[in-house]
Amino acid sequence: MRGRSRRKETDTELNITAFLNLMVVLIPFLLMSAAFTQLGVLDLVLPNSTPNPEDKKNEPKPAFEVTVAEHFLVIGNRQQTKVLPAGVLKVIEKNGEAHDFVVLNETLSRIKQSFPDIEDITILLEEETFYDNLIQAMDSVRIETDEAGEEYELFPNISIGDAPADAIKQLNAKFGYGGA
Repeated sequence: MRGRSRRKETDTELNITAFLNLMVVLIPFLLMSAAFTQLGVLDLVLPNSTPNPEDKKNEPKPAFEVTVAEHFLVIGNRQQTKVLPAGVLKVIEKNGEAHDFVVLNETLSRIKQSFPDIEDITILLEEETFYDNLIQAMDSVRIETDEAGEEYELFPNISIGDAPADAIKQLNAKFGYGGA
């Protein structure tokens, strides 16, 4: 029985010291270099569909809306259709490649001075509007910043919807952008 060799049974231990050393170094490094995300949330308010009985006694309040189209921004009032067709108060055409949200903000600031009690506004978006344009429009209608850097609320209660395609076609035709 010489040809048979006996196996020596030895206990093997798993050496995890090197792995633990690596974790001791990596975990603090990853925690220190991690960028923690801060989410900004803006509450949107749906317009009230039930009329207030007290409003029937008085003149109806203006219902302002901003339409974001490909070539222009439109400020309108659904309650006041006598100013311009379909309640259009002002049309702000693009200045070059970008919308002029500064003019939008200034115009809404003047409107807010005339109607300080109104806090609701609706943003209507043309189909395939860029997300960045929506965010800039929301910022422009929500906050006014004066020369000293102080911020004031304009229209904090924002509703969002789709712009009527026929109105966009009419405005495109009126300003020579085709699509009529």
